[in-house]
Amino acid sequence: MKNVKQTPETKGVTVKLLATLDLGHEIEDMAGRQLRMRMATI
Repeated sequence: MKNVKQTPETKGVTVKLLATLDLGHEIEDMAGRQLRMRMATI
């Protein structure tokens, strides 16, 4: 097991919240839930 390669750590990943939409206004059974749009930069 000496030749096992390790996975490198995650670097430079950012996640930005772009918008949210309250689904309770659109669909009655979805009260309190949100639809979120995010941009992930890798």
